[in-house]
Amino acid sequence: MNLKRLLCLLLILPALAFAQTPPTAFQATGITQPFTANVSGSIPTPVQVTSTNSIFTQYIITNSGAYTVFVSHAPTSATATANCIVPPSLTYPVVPSGQINITDVPNAYFCGITGAGAGSSTVYVTPGSGM
Repeated sequence: MNLKRLLCLLLILPALAFAQTPPTAFQATGITQPFTANVSGSIPTPVQVTSTNSIFTQYIITNSGAYTVFVSHAPTSATATANCIVPPSLTYPVVPSGQINITDVPNAYFCGITGAGAGSSTVYVTPGSGM
């Protein structure tokens, strides 16, 4: 009786494995927006990154510069600006030539700042969905 059950399981398991939905690759749902992360004390104007997503959007943030950038993001320009300070704050550090992935509302605003004594860095934000 146990051998029958084992054979039955061996026949069913491959079918269950194919029923799994694989993760989808990241797909851009809007245009990549660049902005310049300025030196601490000179907060740049936030940029809005528009997306066709309706509920939540994933954003890939790429720091192409030579300095760590502290990136803030928010649904409004004013909140993104208020949070755009060197920690402790509501920012994500993105190391030089680094990249992070975050989730926020569609059409969020992004702002970045570098630490004291550092120069400016160009940051790219790409909206999308997937992994």
